[in-house]
Amino acid sequence: MRLLATCVLAGALLANGACSGSSADSGVAEPTRLVPDLPVLTSAERWEWQPAAEVRGRLTLQEGCLLLSGEVVFWPYGTTWDESVKAVVFEDHPAAPVGERFVGGGGHYSAAAQVPDTLPEQGIAGCLQRTGTRGVLYAYPAE
Repeated sequence: MRLLATCVLAGALLANGACSGSSADSGVAEPTRLVPDLPVLTSAERWEWQPAAEVRGRLTLQEGCLLLSGEVVFWPYGTTWDESVKAVVFEDHPAAPVGERFVGGGGHYSAAAQVPDTLPEQGIAGCLQRTGTRGVLYAYPAE
């Protein structure tokens, strides 16, 4: 199942242009950067399509980074952080507090193979290094 979700997420990123955008001036693809708003990491723009694997696990905060089932997690565009209650806040769904179980959609992928090295230090690469985690997970709330 994890391999399938990995393949689905990689295909989604390529098909959706989530890993690259076009530059009108040069015609050269530029990487789309994740928005670093630790501990919530989000994509810099809305995706037209999202991976559909089920993701679940306990949401934890380690070294200033959110982990879901022990993997660094990033969230859809528009997701924010409420420090006062230590919760991930979604645009149209209930918040996900740290320490609670989260069930939603998304996909797992290999950090070594697929996480761009162009992310800011405080982004996914920084969280992988600080937490010693090897996996990365994209998650969004269940419909």
